[in-house]
Amino acid sequence: MIVPNQFPTIDLNNRRIAVIDLCPSTDELKCGVPFSSKDHGLIKSVINQSGHTSMACFFGYLSNAHLPHGKIPHGSPEYAVSRANLKRDLDTYKPNIIILLHQTLPDIAGKHEFKIDSYRGSLFICDDPSSPFYGFKCISTYPPRNVFIQYHLLPFVSFDIQRALSESSSPELVLPFRDRKSVV
Repeated sequence: MIVPNQFPTIDLNNRRIAVIDLCPSTDELKCGVPFSSKDHGLIKSVINQSGHTSMACFFGYLSNAHLPHGKIPHGSPEYAVSRANLKRDLDTYKPNIIILLHQTLPDIAGKHEFKIDSYRGSLFICDDPSSPFYGFKCISTYPPRNVFIQYHLLPFVSFDIQRALSESSSPELVLPFRDRKSVV
């Protein structure tokens, strides 16, 4: 069984946010409802507590089928279909920012040299044409499953989601200019 991607049920002043995880949990597979597990409930709760509503977010998966041990089956036809469906859905929705919830997703977005610990919270435009996130502004954060194991990660996830919400009104990436020469 597969779990489909979920489009938002309301529009909130053109603040278009997509939240992407690697794959659905076994509980989500059983009920067929995306982002319905306790792990994903944590993410929805953080979004809701940050002054936005999860009902105005797109929720999707890189793979719509469960991936045992988080191993991406790069050669499988089901995985290729899931990626193509995600790309089609993202192109239809046109998010202003994508929140990536798994440590392997920055790699899928073309950031091969970075680990989640050093890259979480960073904004970037995906420049890998083979990625379903190509051309979109992205931010990565820790997977919600990790937060349940290491609760001290919750403030980082909350900060990253708050930053994504503040960037959600425009698809453009405007980074601050830092003049290192003027720093004494």
